[in-house]
Order: sequence, then structure tokens, then C-alpha cells
Amino acid sequence: MAVWLAVIFAASAQSNVGSFGRIPDWITHGIEYGILAVLLCRAFAGGFGAALSPRDALLVVALATAWGISDEWHQSFVPGRQSSAADVGKDLLGCSVAVLAWRALSVGADPKRRSRLA
Repeated sequence: MAVWLAVIFAASAQSNVGSFGRIPDWITHGIEYGILAVLLCRAFAGGFGAALSPRDALLVVALATAWGISDEWHQSFVPGRQSSAADVGKDLLGCSVAVLAWRALSVGADPKRRSRLA
């Protein structure tokens, strides 16, 4: 997870990131923060496919969104970049979809298989 956080930070430090071809901005933000949310879900649930409590699901969304807010703040200091509340909204949407997918796919998983984080 630390590597993915570093990737997000490094990408935000670039003055000119390009447009990833014709991929809309909301998709790139969604994928970026969806991956972060999946990594956080894995940490809180104790592994892929493990159940995630509603409390932990909300915590994952809050943590991923907080990173998105800090990322936008970081971008405000990078020449050629700007900070945007709309981008935070795209990050929130991406991590929320990932958390909902995790919860849907882990229905019936053993709730005893949990990490020590919870």
C-alpha cells in the first residue's frame, strides 16, 4: 500500500501529466482511488475475499478520501497543476465503488478471518 501511496504522490508532483490519451479524468481518478481502497480493504479485512465490517468500510472510504484531499493540497504547490474539489469528489466516488464491490464480493466470507487492525 505504501508503494501505491508513493505512486499517487509522485504522479501529483509532475507539472505536466498529460491526459492519458482520451481517457476521461473521472475514470483515471476512479481507478487510482479504487485501487487504494482495495488495498485498504485488504488490510482492514485481513486478506482478499475476507469480510469487511460496515465500520471498516466507512473508515476505508474516509482514509482514501483524506489521502485524496491531501493529494489535491499537494498539487496546489506544483507548478502547472491546480487543486480541485471536483477531483476529490471523483476520488471519493472511485473509492466508494471499490468498497461497495469489496463488500458485495465478500458476502458469505468468514467474518472470523479478520486482521488485528479492527
